[in-house]
Amino acid sequence: MRTEVVVDTLALEEAHISWLLIAAHTYLQQNMPEQAVTLLRFLRLFDRDNQQCLKMLAYAYVRLGRVQQSAELIEEVLRLPLSPEERTAMSLMRRCVANGNSQEGRPVSQDSVEQLALTPTLGIDQHDS
Repeated sequence: MRTEVVVDTLALEEAHISWLLIAAHTYLQQNMPEQAVTLLRFLRLFDRDNQQCLKMLAYAYVRLGRVQQSAELIEEVLRLPLSPEERTAMSLMRRCVANGNSQEGRPVSQDSVEQLALTPTLGIDQHDS
């Protein structure tokens, strides 16, 4: 019974989930991927299957050069139902990670990967930030 009470208290409202995703997105745009990882890992405690969280966390790990962690999350995301654009972005990120195509922890195709990996589900426009 105690486990049920603890689980119930670990629920986050949609507004809180959105705030965490927006804050993590902002950290990534400000070249602060470590802070983004902290927020996204926290969110995963409450919403383990959140697609946007998984995509952003995979991208943050790419930015930090954490290849293995990024690769594992990318594979997890690619098993989910995705739009063609999201699947393309994640496949591109997977190729960048597999080929080691990065400079200073940033993928060579950063602009297209960032735009597609960060925005589709959340609906954040790059120009609004």
